[in-house]
Amino acid sequence: MAQDVRLALRLLAATPIVTGAAVLSLALGMGANTAVFSVVNALVLRPLPVKDADRLAIVSSGSTAPSLQQYSYSTFDAIRRHVPTLDGALAWAGLGKMTLSHDGSSEVVYDGFVSGDYYETLGVTALLGRTFTMADDQPGGGPMGPVAVISYGLWQRSFGGAADVVGRKVMIEKTPVTIVGVTPQTFFGVEVGRTVDVALPIRTFGLIRTATSVDDDAVWLHVMVRPGRGQSLERTTASLRAVQPAIRAAAQPNAVSRRAHFSKSRSS
Repeated sequence: MAQDVRLALRLLAATPIVTGAAVLSLALGMGANTAVFSVVNALVLRPLPVKDADRLAIVSSGSTAPSLQQYSYSTFDAIRRHVPTLDGALAWAGLGKMTLSHDGSSEVVYDGFVSGDYYETLGVTALLGRTFTMADDQPGGGPMGPVAVISYGLWQRSFGGAADVVGRKVMIEKTPVTIVGVTPQTFFGVEVGRTVDVALPIRTFGLIRTATSVDDDAVWLHVMVRPGRGQSLERTTASLRAVQPAIRAAAQPNAVSRRAHFSKSRSS
């Protein structure tokens, strides 16, 4: 049975998170028609300390609710693979608390699980070391195993601003993780008023949060995109609508259109 769906671009006010860009409202069924424009609340509209924040857009279902919507990894992956007018896409999960241990001490920190293209899409480079790549965002971790990027604040208060923090192994919950980078002092994440202490690749979630089962069909991620330079809102909307069937198919549990290596990863 076809779902009633709406694909809306909600225009954001000047100088905010997405100046003149949009909130892209994505519907996963049939029948998307006219875009609906509205204003997002003031908290969301504050500027982000990232490159060209005016060219970012949040993907959100519905035409009126300003709150962040959640999607599966499959839906996010379909968006970034099938929409040709985008200069990038990223996904992230809301903050949670975890225990970080090192040098005989432990503390509770705020985590953030982010996609491998998160920092690149935002245009944020590391103050020390590096940020994530797609190679890090793999089930079981990348070539270095599970890795983390930490905030400037955590670096200062917990590691004394030590230059050799890059490459150190710490315990996050009960999993050894290698710190690969430190973000600039001005960067707090993509949600105003909430600072990510430790960022980890999305697809290593199961290694860290062993008590929680999350696969590619689980709905838990927020999605942000960067429309191509010079691309109008109308063209971005049209591009999303054009691939709605593929996005919808990818969002279905056990969708046959899912990339083969996802299934192989889960079975390995």
